[in-house]
Amino acid sequence: MQCVMNRWSYILVALFSLAVQPDCLHAGELVGAAPQDDLVKQEFCSRTLDDFKDFAKDPGSRIYFKNSGGILSRGVCWWHSRLQRAAIYLTVYRPDLPRPSQKEAKKLIRKLTRMDSVVEIPGYRDFAAFSKEFGSVLQRELDRWQRQDSLFRLGWLHGIRGSSELDEQELKENMDRFYQEVVKKKQIAFAMLQLPGIISHAVLVLDVVPNERGFYELVTIDSNLPDDNKDVLYFFGDRQLFNHEFQVGYVPYLDFEKDLKKIFASIREYCGHEPAYE
Repeated sequence: MQCVMNRWSYILVALFSLAVQPDCLHAGELVGAAPQDDLVKQEFCSRTLDDFKDFAKDPGSRIYFKNSGGILSRGVCWWHSRLQRAAIYLTVYRPDLPRPSQKEAKKLIRKLTRMDSVVEIPGYRDFAAFSKEFGSVLQRELDRWQRQDSLFRLGWLHGIRGSSELDEQELKENMDRFYQEVVKKKQIAFAMLQLPGIISHAVLVLDVVPNERGFYELVTIDSNLPDDNKDVLYFFGDRQLFNHEFQVGYVPYLDFEKDLKKIFASIREYCGHEPAYE
């Protein structure tokens, strides 16, 4: 199945969704309650930027299921990746507490999509276990989030802003921006992958490793393979990157940088400071 986000999909769903409340390539009340255990909060707030990146490489931090669903069953790869990044940065786990109901789980997930606070997940040790248990709830929330962005926020504009091929210098400058964001700033970057035409996909970039032979190795989380770390190679002189699984070239662009600003603002409000650089 492909996560193919294009303007015609959005236009079609808009026409058929006027009476509906808003509710990519792909192979108790618990909300608002900050963790009360000082040790839990202390551990979370002591994490550095590198700690979050290391945590992101742990399969337990991942959404349990692959990209699926969405408008015209074309997938929700952008929103899957955005939620994945929010879950890495904004969740603490309390396996000692009772597990949430479906209604409570929905509120927790929706809170994560807003990225406006640190979220306590009771009854589970990691996001993989939580998202496995409430996979259907999470999928419905991803579908709802996509529809809201499509109908009210012109979200499809994110997928038509770049070219699927650049000249050598332009692509190098583009890849250098990822190196600065991921290695120098130590942040997990959202990459919008512009494919030929008006098709796009998305991944998270966890690391950008330079090599003396003249290439970058990108370590990514792909919503089509959410429990794996996928390596992507860029060679200096290339005009586009290449997906061997789907036999198509593309160009990655930094995107949804405002999400990170919201995420770090939420950590600052919870901890009194943003994650330390070292």
